[in-house]
Amino acid sequence: MKIFVGNLASQVNEEELETLFKEYGEVQTVNIIRDMFSRESKGFAFVEMKDKNAAETAIKELNIKKLAVKKLLLMKLARKQIIDVVAAIVEEVAIAIEAAAADTAAAENVGNLFSFKIEYYLSFVCMQFH
Repeated sequence: MKIFVGNLASQVNEEELETLFKEYGEVQTVNIIRDMFSRESKGFAFVEMKDKNAAETAIKELNIKKLAVKKLLLMKLARKQIIDVVAAIVEEVAIAIEAAAADTAAAENVGNLFSFKIEYYLSFVCMQFH
């Protein structure tokens, strides 16, 4: 099960998140979303756990737990919502790349647009859970 981890402090790294979630079961992947140029954390991550029950226990136990001064926000993401988010991002980036091919100045903005779109669509998905 894939878990969205929001409100992540910038100094938290993948190893810390994996250690935190490993207490509840096997962690398959940890992916902190970072700025493509500065490599700074965008403040959210995805943790994937093998066992659904372990993931749900982790969500229940770790939601609003403090990690590096900030309270974590956790939620499970449904496969359909993840696919919708990715499809929307790909569509927007394809449009930006087309524009960049015709205009050198636009090419510089493609990376920033991609980062912004990920953040925007993930925020939208998160609002759907509340």
